[in-house]
Amino acid sequence: MKVACAACGSENEAGRKFCAECGSALAHACVACGSQNPPSAKFCGECGEGLGSTASEPISGPAVAERRRVSVLFVDLVGFTSASETRDAEETRELLTRYFDLARTTIQRYGGTVEKFIGDAVMAVWGAPIAQEDDAERAVRAALELLAAVPTLDPSLKARAGVLSGEDYRRETERLIREHADGGAVILGRAAAVILRDEPYALHVRLDGPPERRVENAMKLEGLDRADAERLRKSGDRAREAYVRHFYGCDARDPSLYHLVIDSTALAASTVVEVIAAAAR
Repeated sequence: MKVACAACGSENEAGRKFCAECGSALAHACVACGSQNPPSAKFCGECGEGLGSTASEPISGPAVAERRRVSVLFVDLVGFTSASETRDAEETRELLTRYFDLARTTIQRYGGTVEKFIGDAVMAVWGAPIAQEDDAERAVRAALELLAAVPTLDPSLKARAGVLSGEDYRRETERLIREHADGGAVILGRAAAVILRDEPYALHVRLDGPPERRVENAMKLEGLDRADAERLRKSGDRAREAYVRHFYGCDARDPSLYHLVIDSTALAASTVVEVIAAAAR
């Protein structure tokens, strides 16, 4: 049995408390007994108490801020910077691409959203825009799987990981971004453009593209059907934009935050790297 969301009209599996598309509540609690009822119900199925107009109509008016517990995963490669000095540049680039693909696939499988790549580090978020009770556990499981999988890319590679839950992660994110920026790393991510916006040496780059092409790329590269690819795109965009808006009061889509916005759906990955490298010189 499917349950229609009163806010956006999307169909959801029975038993869900929040819409998978927009995050709105799918059930309404009875003020008398606390039982959950579907949005269309006018009277409580447990005690018969009237539920009022809020059971069948979406609530209008200004949005109410909600405080959420977010879990963040940081993963990076041990000693990769020094080791890459002895590697061929093309080999290093290909290895990093496979590592990022592995990280993205693993994180998404556990319900997380990749927030940014920082040098050879990956940052991912659970709990925004939609929180689940086991977000912290999902983040830890993703971390453990990545630690075990990285050596399969290259026996000489080792990864380390950390998971933060609560409010310390913004401080850790900023520390990590500034630490890598001091070393001249390339940092892709909406938050980095805000954190380093006053640094004269920073080149702010945003990778983007038309939504339809991003969906098609996800279908081709990750083997998803169109519905899953579209859902993944929307949830990822919402998570990243909500992160920047919540902590920095900025619109992540504002082009003035970036020196360079690249349509990465129209160019090969190697070309994107070359464009960024040329702009950074």
